[in-house]
Amino acid sequence: MISGWLLLAACTVDPSDSQAPADNEPPGDSQPVDSGDSEPEDSGDPPDEQGFAVLSLNLHCLETGGTEYSTNTDRFAAIAEAVVAEGVQVIALQELCETSQESASALLEQALEDASGLAWSLTTTFAHVGWEGTADEADEYVGLAVQGSFLQEREIEFHVQDGLRRVGVLGRWDAGFAHIAVSSLHLDHQHAAARLGQARQAAVEALVTASSAHSLVLGDFNATPGSPATLAMQAMGFEDLGADLNDDRIDYVWAHRGAPVALAGFERIFTGERWPEVSDHPGMLARLIPRQPVELSLTTVTTQHDAAGRYLAVRGDASPLSWDAGWPVSADGDRWTAVFTQLDAPFEYKWLLDDADWQTGDNLQGQPGQSNDQTVSFE
Repeated sequence: MISGWLLLAACTVDPSDSQAPADNEPPGDSQPVDSGDSEPEDSGDPPDEQGFAVLSLNLHCLETGGTEYSTNTDRFAAIAEAVVAEGVQVIALQELCETSQESASALLEQALEDASGLAWSLTTTFAHVGWEGTADEADEYVGLAVQGSFLQEREIEFHVQDGLRRVGVLGRWDAGFAHIAVSSLHLDHQHAAARLGQARQAAVEALVTASSAHSLVLGDFNATPGSPATLAMQAMGFEDLGADLNDDRIDYVWAHRGAPVALAGFERIFTGERWPEVSDHPGMLARLIPRQPVELSLTTVTTQHDAAGRYLAVRGDASPLSWDAGWPVSADGDRWTAVFTQLDAPFEYKWLLDDADWQTGDNLQGQPGQSNDQTVSFE
């Protein structure tokens, strides 16, 4: 069994970014939740349960061009066959499309159940209309499928948008040895600043929902390794499980360093080798095995404020916080929350509206490993 991963050092995120590889869309383009239940009791001994695999796959909407399949029924049946053969139990899906004639969600869920003989749950959230005004126009969703059922599911609506609306979907799932929060994301393909803001919020949302850092984040980041959006994930304690691929991929599987899983293997699939191509993106498949989670100190910052349609971000003087750019935080009505695992000393911070307008008054004083809840005002 792999005992753990190398701890990635927190890094400062550079606000500049190179243009991500072109997406297949035309140019232009919630809430924090309590865990709701306790984690399985920690016996103090490494768990010995069998592992599982997770897969991230951009489906390229309902397009069959470039594949050997003439229908989506056949294409999704091939995906389901590979999922079962590879032991995949969690699938993060992007460009999951629907028209009046065809629904990728319905086709894929049926294919998964037919291939596995087991029940699957699929949750989706609407992102935008893709290829609008063309013959390929379709409603585009981001989705998450798990074998069994979700303990909890919700949408991530990104505060920072620029062009096509971008969203994520997040679900908590019982892996047998632990409850794990899993996110599926599809970040902005054209605008670096929007992409960075979305990645930062996604990292925050994952930790707020997991509450114990038991979190995986998968998806199409439209950013290559080393780009600001990926550095933001690393700064929050997430590890790129496909780092050894050492290429210009834009699809990822991230696991927080505190998650109760270790990496047993990582590969691209649907490349035309062991499994046929099914999309213009390869799938990213990570094999995971249980391990004892790393003990982490969780630092929470919260405030209550009616933002009147705007959003709150937090800046500060200790990494991953900085005074140069903020971290968009999770909203539950008028309650705003962020969770950090990398803060290990007292720090100063401030809240901003739309990461632009500073709260009034002095810097707030934060303590690591605690809940820092302070009332703020804006002029």
